[in-house]
Amino acid sequence: ACTGETSDEVDLAIGTGGGEAFEEGGIDPLEFRFHAMTDRVATTGTTWLGLTLGCAQCHTHKYDPISQRDYYSFMALLNNADEPTLRLHSDSTAGRNLQNREQAAALIARLSEYWPASADTDSSDRKQPVRAMQTAFSEWLKSEHASASRWVDLKPTNARSTLPILEVEEDGAVFASGDTAKRDDYWISLPGVPWAMTALQLEALPDDRLPNGGPGSTYYEGTLGDFFLNEFSVASSEGRHPITIATESYAKDRYGQPSSAQFTIDGDVQTGWSVHERQGNRHTAIYRFTKPVPPNTPVEIHMVFGRHFASSLGHFRFTATASTTQPVARARTRRTNELLLKSPEVLSVKERQELLTAFLLEAPELKTQQDQIRDLKRPVAVPTTLVMQERRPRHSRITRRHHRGEYLQPKERVEPMTPEVLPPLPDGDTADRLALARWLVSPQNPLTARVVVNRHWAAFFGTGIVKTVDDFGLQGEFPTHPELLDWLAATFMQDDAWSLRQLHRRMVSSSLYRQSSVVRTAALQTDPDNRLLSYAPRFRLEAEIVRDRLLAASLVLNPTIGGPSVRPLQSAGAAKEGYAADKWKADTGDSRYRRSLYTYSRRTAPFAMLTTFDGPSGEACIARRGRSNNPLQALTLLNDLMFTDLARQAARTIVADAATDEDRLVLLFRRVLVRPPAPTESRALLGYVQTLRDSLARDPERAKQLAGFNAQETANAATRERAVWAGTARAIFALDEAVMRE
Repeated sequence: ACTGETSDEVDLAIGTGGGEAFEEGGIDPLEFRFHAMTDRVATTGTTWLGLTLGCAQCHTHKYDPISQRDYYSFMALLNNADEPTLRLHSDSTAGRNLQNREQAAALIARLSEYWPASADTDSSDRKQPVRAMQTAFSEWLKSEHASASRWVDLKPTNARSTLPILEVEEDGAVFASGDTAKRDDYWISLPGVPWAMTALQLEALPDDRLPNGGPGSTYYEGTLGDFFLNEFSVASSEGRHPITIATESYAKDRYGQPSSAQFTIDGDVQTGWSVHERQGNRHTAIYRFTKPVPPNTPVEIHMVFGRHFASSLGHFRFTATASTTQPVARARTRRTNELLLKSPEVLSVKERQELLTAFLLEAPELKTQQDQIRDLKRPVAVPTTLVMQERRPRHSRITRRHHRGEYLQPKERVEPMTPEVLPPLPDGDTADRLALARWLVSPQNPLTARVVVNRHWAAFFGTGIVKTVDDFGLQGEFPTHPELLDWLAATFMQDDAWSLRQLHRRMVSSSLYRQSSVVRTAALQTDPDNRLLSYAPRFRLEAEIVRDRLLAASLVLNPTIGGPSVRPLQSAGAAKEGYAADKWKADTGDSRYRRSLYTYSRRTAPFAMLTTFDGPSGEACIARRGRSNNPLQALTLLNDLMFTDLARQAARTIVADAATDEDRLVLLFRRVLVRPPAPTESRALLGYVQTLRDSLARDPERAKQLAGFNAQETANAATRERAVWAGTARAIFALDEAVMRE
């Protein structure tokens, strides 16, 4: 096998601008990947090391032990992975695929039954369609045999490109892996043949290693698995060999522009050949030379790919012919082409039946059935996920230090390693992501345990033992209780075996966590910021916990783990604020009550309630959220559609589980505030309950609205009672204590 570039050449296309001439707009995949990697370094540093590694992206800071070279060496540990899409098959999808294939095979076996009768024949003659089909088949067989060409595989002697890694496989096919750019050039060297070559055939081959089964490597913006071949040319030591005609077995452009192999020889990089909507299938293009290539003349193929996004060919093969019959590309198998070379008179019964099936699969009279067969053969859609796959050593991706942190200014190459100020990777370990993962949780690197323990301490106590939970470096704050931090970290690693459940139990069962949040006067003087935890800290819960707590209090929390994102209720006005093209359609049933972790989020259309309570946008990793208290939060708890719905759900269970107002109020208090109401609170709220009951008795329409009934339902005593307690639940939901850690 012949590889293309060496690993030292992999990054040569960075900054060349290949592809910008095609169309302005779209992202440069290489630049986007660089910025994704800088985000990955910053996220890893924040999450596991508590260090602001991102500060060293642009230059070395005078008093910072993490240098710019350390930054890019750390990036090199993460930079050598590809991100293929993994299809998550299940027994059900496998069964459906098998069933569809069986239906397709049955339809293929009955294709001859669908041959239409001629319009000018007697409709009572049932054998007429069969005779018409046999006549058409005989004519097709004779014509195709006369024009059939014998194709010979050509195994490349060399394959190289501007960026992708080209490998010649045992069967002579070429597979492209690695990075792709908005313009990729392939040069494929083919050996000479002992006869005059009149045409070349390019076979675009499907492959499960490619997006959507290939044959292209398009993975963003365009159709997954498609390609766009702009230019195709052939040259040898004697000069360029002009091509007169190019044909293809199938062509379609995603954007409605003309698509054809003929456009790949017109000298215009704006035009070309693509196979939109037929990914996962084999396609061919035949290039006929103006003059035959002389015998024993090695040739080099030059192919140019791309448009405003990367769209190269991922798996392909070349064959050549000496035929003078002017071959045309067809959507046929190699087996069909071989049989067509035989004289019709010498075909066996089995071979003739194979060719009849091939004829029926391309006859225009049966297009409807052919489309059905194609749909049945298409794999059933299954969920997918991105995974990371480490590159092989020969094809490792090079990482360079970038001057001023700019993508377009790569400098010297750096080797993968941990920052010098931290413990090194163990001797003998290959410096890759697996070694990094093991190093992060190694006893020789206690920093990770300290960072994790401190972050969870901050979740329970409002502030970490190290206040700057995102910065354990020189600019961070010194721990208030360093011995406690070390003890917790060591116990977490050794005794708890990294069990967060055990860590949480240790924290919440401590007397420190269970102390009162009432502020003592003496503590204000000796510990005004409560950094010594003289009393239990009091702080507002995070956005997701606010919602989840009220879901639990309403007895509707759906504890299902995993699965797709869901859309809870929110007002139409809030949903319109984002630039998302899709409408916000709230889920129904139990799905709308799933934990906030599963709430659908989009950068341009965040979930409004989470944003109101200082939830982050998700654009960058943050270890510490800001906390604000503002009127909009109170208005949201009182009036938001989601919380109104939860109040109705709480009222439904409260009315069913208790008979008197006093019992219902105690039950509601316990579920929301985890305590019974004080006497003054009971008197005030019971008075509010009675006032609301009297008001709703005079306004049945408002009662139906509060209870969540539709206009067609009749308001009765039960409706009014649920409305009364829905209004009461809304009032208690909006209490300061309901959203605070007390």
